[in-house]
Amino acid sequence: MSYITKEYAMELLENNQTPEHVILHCMEVARVSEILAGELNKHGYNLSLKVVKGAAMLHDISRVDENHGEVGARIAESKGYQREADIIKNHMHYSITNDIRNLSEMDIVCLGDRMVKEDEYVGLRLRMDYILNKFKNNPKAEEIIKTRILENGILLKKIEKLIGNNIDDLMIEKGNE
Repeated sequence: MSYITKEYAMELLENNQTPEHVILHCMEVARVSEILAGELNKHGYNLSLKVVKGAAMLHDISRVDENHGEVGARIAESKGYQREADIIKNHMHYSITNDIRNLSEMDIVCLGDRMVKEDEYVGLRLRMDYILNKFKNNPKAEEIIKTRILENGILLKKIEKLIGNNIDDLMIEKGNE
């Protein structure tokens, strides 16, 4: 089985005219998601770091397109990366599990994406407040986003308890290595 390397991801992103700021976002989501998955694997999980990283690097490859998750998934799928394609396709509308025993690569990439604003890890609250503000005149979207904030917050607290570390502290610590 082959996996998406950083070099190949960069080639695909550039070939698909992904804007530079989106590429930087994807790389930071990949970094954050890989750290999360790695920490969880230290505590008994068996998450594929390569799938997490590959999906995260390409999750917004088509962000300029309408239904960018579906368009991006088709790109990954056409290259033979089905697991990554499934994550890319669903990352915008995925409802994260609250069952910490059944975390998947999709949960990790979606959580990572929800903690990165542009190319910077900012944590869940700041990122989701930013998203909420973008949709402040759309009551239906606001309701969905508020639900996502609650779901993600619950999962984040469970992860922090499991790994014995605050996620913000972990990202700062790992960013300085």
